[in-house]
Amino acid sequence: MTEAASAPVAGVFDRSLDWIVANKLRAYQWTRPIPTSLKIIHSRVYAQAITLGALAAVAGIETYHRSDSAETEDKA
Repeated sequence: MTEAASAPVAGVFDRSLDWIVANKLRAYQWTRPIPTSLKIIHSRVYAQAITLGALAAVAGIETYHRSDSAETEDKA
């Protein structure tokens, strides 16, 4: 590989390394332990999402079952 072809790659690497060094404290804030109260809030939000997903799935199944039952009754 020629020097000219590897120069853009080295530039991207250097810029990335500079950004990581400049923003390392921001990354640290994402890796610190989560307090218990926040864990409880997250678990409640996840539970609500799972409940809504289950309700949507049941509604879809019921709708499909009703349309399938109506087609079966029409043929009979």
